[in-house]
Amino acid sequence: NAYGAYTPESKEVKAMLDEGLSFLEKVKVEGHGSDFGGKAILAYTAYKHTHNPGHPLVQQGLQAVLHECEKGQNVGADDVKRMYSISVAMMLLAELDSQKYHNQIEAILQALLKSQKNHGGFGYQQYQEGDTSQVQYVMLAFWTAAQKGHTVADEPVERLMNWLLRTQDPSGGYGYMPKDPGALGRNIQQDRVTAGPCAAGTATTLIAADFLRFADPQAAANRAGSTGMGRSVRAVAESGPEKIPSKNVDQGMLLKSIDSGMRFIGGKYGNLATIDQFVFYYMYAFERTMSFHEKFQGVDIESPAWYNAGVDFLRKSQKGNGSWSLSGSYCGEAADAALAMQFLMRSTKQMIEESREGVLIGGNGLPTDVANLQTTSDGRVVKPEMFKSMDGLLDLLSKDDETMDGIGAMPEKFDLADDPKERASQVARLRRMAEGGTYQARRIALKALGQTRDFDNIPWLIYGLTDPDDDARKIARDGLRFMTRKFQGFGMSDTATVEDGRVAQEKWKVWYKTLRPEVEFVSE
Repeated sequence: NAYGAYTPESKEVKAMLDEGLSFLEKVKVEGHGSDFGGKAILAYTAYKHTHNPGHPLVQQGLQAVLHECEKGQNVGADDVKRMYSISVAMMLLAELDSQKYHNQIEAILQALLKSQKNHGGFGYQQYQEGDTSQVQYVMLAFWTAAQKGHTVADEPVERLMNWLLRTQDPSGGYGYMPKDPGALGRNIQQDRVTAGPCAAGTATTLIAADFLRFADPQAAANRAGSTGMGRSVRAVAESGPEKIPSKNVDQGMLLKSIDSGMRFIGGKYGNLATIDQFVFYYMYAFERTMSFHEKFQGVDIESPAWYNAGVDFLRKSQKGNGSWSLSGSYCGEAADAALAMQFLMRSTKQMIEESREGVLIGGNGLPTDVANLQTTSDGRVVKPEMFKSMDGLLDLLSKDDETMDGIGAMPEKFDLADDPKERASQVARLRRMAEGGTYQARRIALKALGQTRDFDNIPWLIYGLTDPDDDARKIARDGLRFMTRKFQGFGMSDTATVEDGRVAQEKWKVWYKTLRPEVEFVSE
């Protein structure tokens, strides 16, 4: 691919990500990057790229975070960068398994809520002023916790939003530790209005707007498909009940704030070459800004110009050892690489897509008071005694159709063994069932394989696209979309026929062979 149009699936992007991960696996992290927060961002990055919870960087970060979480609501209390560190720690735990780490996530959430300053912002413990850079991490943690089923009230987010509206510079930018004029509509000139805080402030405003159920007035028309933005822009439909915006944030001021923030960033910081400080941190925040702005507008742009420019910039600046480093970038080479990789992966867009898909992995999205119940998305109750262990479920799946009829419905999640040998045995059994079990067994096997995030299981999901059972085909389709982060896949509606599945199957085969050219499918 010549310099030009990219997506996170482009081979050039994947090559940069692989080289970046290789660097992170080898680099010796010292200084502030060696604390639990620094390890958490590396673990989060490694997991988002590999989807392997056993990766050494993931395990290193996870263990550091779990050790710190033993302090309960005092988690991170001794860390001068507490808001950064515990917010990233929460994101890591939520990404890995929000049900398993429910108590730790809840402790971090309560620690964040107790740290909110009287004016509504967040920042360093020793200062009264809020910190625009830090609030984006806190707001993303709130948003993530809510997506994973934790209760986060509107009130702290409304207070944060109103602080942002008060402290925005009249130009549309944001200062680093802004002065609060104390009242809405009295915005004053701020100091240190630089690229990083501007992207952070605008991103936080957009995340908070989404949390509080605001959307661009044009979004409804966009979601109906009339974007007026050209064929490269896809309208995105939002599901679920009608969302009523918060009444404690002025919608007119909010819309004006977002508009002026987006115009300021586009006008002053549209060219990455002009940013002389914290460029990779800026890119990380900018990707978040643009991803939530797309959601705010109700659209999805597959290969936006800003992303293409960023990829070109990172292609030119990546070093031979896989790292990125420029003068004026003070985060440290490991953190810089992680932030650059987050941009390349479009990690925020991944999170948004996952929230839209409503995929429940490891219990994500289930309220804890019903954690022991097993129900399907349409409300049918599963008999929990049948699923006390994965091996027990696999034994049941090997029975005949009459026995399987007693199941009623499949559970929403599947917990494979942690032991590598036991897990491999379970996966092998699931693969065999996906190929030739009863229709109930095939459905469950395909769903379980789709939750493994192991690309070695993709051929069985591709095979499932032509399953004679309608539900099995849809499960295989959804598993492929989730595992690969190709959320639109290669077509296949909910009413797709076997022939439709065969068309999509051929496209998935071509895609998979670009990653694993040595693989030969049965039909070949």
